[in-house]
Order: sequence, then C-alpha cells, then structure tokens
Amino acid sequence: MSFNGFEELGTGVGTSSAAHSSGSPPEYDIALEGERAYSLHPLQGGHSQEEFDHLYHHDPAIQQPYHPAPVSASQVYPQSWSDASWNHHWGQYPHSPAAHRFDARASHRQNNLTVQTGILMYPGSMRSPGLEESPSASLPPSSSTLVDATDPFRAKFQSPISPSSTQIYVSAMSPMVIEAGPTQPLETQPITHQDQSRIWKEGQQRIPGVVPQKMYRPQAANDKKRYIDEIRFDLPITFRMTGASEDGISVREALVGHLGELVNKDDEVFINCGPSVSIRINWPGYDAWSKQIPTKNWKSQPGPITRQKLAKQVARRIEEFIKAMYDKEMDEDGQPQWKVGSYGIQLHDLILVSLHQVSKGSWQPQLRLHPSYRRGL
Repeated sequence: MSFNGFEELGTGVGTSSAAHSSGSPPEYDIALEGERAYSLHPLQGGHSQEEFDHLYHHDPAIQQPYHPAPVSASQVYPQSWSDASWNHHWGQYPHSPAAHRFDARASHRQNNLTVQTGILMYPGSMRSPGLEESPSASLPPSSSTLVDATDPFRAKFQSPISPSSTQIYVSAMSPMVIEAGPTQPLETQPITHQDQSRIWKEGQQRIPGVVPQKMYRPQAANDKKRYIDEIRFDLPITFRMTGASEDGISVREALVGHLGELVNKDDEVFINCGPSVSIRINWPGYDAWSKQIPTKNWKSQPGPITRQKLAKQVARRIEEFIKAMYDKEMDEDGQPQWKVGSYGIQLHDLILVSLHQVSKGSWQPQLRLHPSYRRGL
C-alpha cells in the first residue's frame, strides 16, 4: 500500500518523503508550492478491510458546495474491501480555471465495481469539498497547519485552494511540512460575473425545491458596463446550522433571531461594501422586487455586520416581499405552484440557502422550499 500526498498542479518546488516498509508508516511524496493548488492522491493499490478500518475509524463523507447533502462513504466506495483498490485526488476543473474538482474513484476486482464522483470547488468556498474524518481525542483538529504539532505522526490534508477549510485526517504519518501561500479571507476573494452566474445556475439545477429565480442583471447597456463588467464579485455568503447536513436556514427562524447555532455566525460580511446594498428577488410570476439593507453596525463598535445580523436582515426583506405580493395576481404565464401569500407559499415555507452578489451594490438570495412544503405539492 502506498500513499502519494500532495502533487502540485504544475512544476513542483520541492518534495519531502518518508520510507515505507511492512509495519512502518506508508510512503508520502509531497510537492511544495506557493499560491497554487495541490493535487491529492491517497492510498493507491490494494489493501484489506482490516487496513482500511485501521486508517479510518469514522465514516468519511464528501462535502459539496451548494449541494443539499454530503455524499456518504457508502455511495462512493465499494461495500466489500477485500482485494479492492481506490483513488481520489484534486484536479483542475476543465470548464472553469477558477475552480478545481475532487475526483473519487473506487474499483473492486470481484464485481468490477467502479464509482467516480466529480465535485466542483471554488476558491475560498466555505464548503470546499474534501474527504473528512470526524476528529477524535487522539486526533485533535487544527486549522492553522497541515501538521498537528501535538502529534507529528498525525496530519490532515486540506482542500487545495481553501487551506483552512475541509480536510482529510490520516493516521500513522511521518513528520512533514507543507507550505501554502497567503490567501484572502473566505468569501472575500473576487470572481468574475461569469463565475458568479455559473455558481447561481449550478445552485438552481442542484438544490431540491429551489425557487426558480433568474439572476438579476441591469437592462441598460451603460448600467451593465458600470455595475457588472467593470467590477469583481464577492463569493456567495452561505448559511448553515451546526450539525445540519445541508446549507440553508429557516427564514422564519432567522427573522425572530433563532440563530445561535448558525455556523460562523460572528464572521463579518460586506467588509468592502458601502453603507447599504439592495436585496433583489426575482420570484417567478411576479414583478422584480428590491429593497436595501444596511451593511454596517452602528449600535456598538462601528464596523461591518455579522453573518448572523445579515441573515436576519435578509429574512426581514423576504417577509416584506411576501407581504407586498400577498394578494397580488400572478403574471399570465405564472405557474400556480409558485404563488405566494394567500393559499400559497408563506414565510415559514422558505429556506435561505445563500446570498449572491449580482451587480455592484446588489445581492440576491438563493431560496428553496421547506421539505414539508415540497411533500405537499
């Protein structure tokens, strides 16, 4: 059994390896690089069920950005591990230079089972995909280094572009150091309007029960140039509760402030924005709607608002939108299942998944229906 660690997606700067023999730690080849990404190639070759159980004491899962639920190990790997081989790695996503893809492949010689999953990851994503084990008392988590200083024979493999997010824990490792270049804070790395549009469309296609909104864009040519073409966009701001299997928070719960379990609730958002932004909703069957929210906190120490405060502000605007459309007739081509208000979708039926910058000074929420409402359709 061998283990190839990080392989730089270009010319390697340097390598570090440890010898491998029976009963000793497996071999690791590490390519060091600065600001560029890495490719991870773990555990290639045959291994037994006992060896697998020794390495992985917890059920690993692959997390996907903008996807409702992680993929469990049983969906990715063969159920029987005798005489099995497997491989997963980071690789460049061919359709977008701004992203990388996590590939997991597994095969079993007896039944010729082969499974492959390609998962898209954007730079700095809060939900960067990766293979992850639950940390235990003997395997403490660490967000600042690839090697745990308290136990140099245990380390974690982090996602290639977001070095402080999702990781893979592996036991029985040799001491090593992997240097990563400086990165901007999560959700502040700029992307193009084309990237933002792609992310929005992928969410529209992937999220169950998503409200089919068209992404806002200015109509006038001059406005398009000023508010879209000449700016860089922030990555989407996601919302998830601790322990949840998917992104999204109840709009009603956010409105009343029940956000104690919101992941990264105290993170500052809209760091480089003006004093306010417009929240835009393009609900199917209704006229486009928008209203502003403040982006600064003036009550205590002046500064950007937090993710928790933002969730409540957006929930308030969604409530105002539903009230404004409550008794209005839908457009002639509107579909009845998307009617809001009386005998239709109400505030408690909605889940806020993420917030996307759609132009200079404008943001649009990605919304989905609560599972209980979808079951009634």
